[in-house]
Amino acid sequence: MTIGLSWKNLLSHGDITIQHDGLSLDDGLVTLVLICLFTDARADAADEISDGSGDPRGWPGDTFSDSPWGSKLWLLEREKLTEPVRQRVEDYARLSMQPLLRSGYARTANVDATIATDDRINFTVTLTRPDKSMLTIELSRRWEAAANAV
Repeated sequence: MTIGLSWKNLLSHGDITIQHDGLSLDDGLVTLVLICLFTDARADAADEISDGSGDPRGWPGDTFSDSPWGSKLWLLEREKLTEPVRQRVEDYARLSMQPLLRSGYARTANVDATIATDDRINFTVTLTRPDKSMLTIELSRRWEAAANAV
């Protein structure tokens, strides 16, 4: 049995895919990119936690890892989607790709984030695999704070 993740752009969430009769193909690194982007990285002491809970979150598996996985995109959930926030989204997303580089799954990783007109942020993740082939993954995520912004 093989388990992977697939992203549903219109719904802005991922689904677990299970295939019982062989390997589930995902163009190489898609599942790892989704894990890197949408797993909550632990907040640093200097990070402002927008929900006021003081909970730094983080993935428990980091306890067993040499370096953390995930992104700090969750810290921006309550921010209005402005150009400075878009830049922070892009920076956090780019940093979240570091485990792929450290582990040798990719030679290079670049992330571009753009604001869409329908309260979405679009991600274009471009990876260079170890064999120098390129993989481009396009994702779209609804930005909830934009709908609630005053």
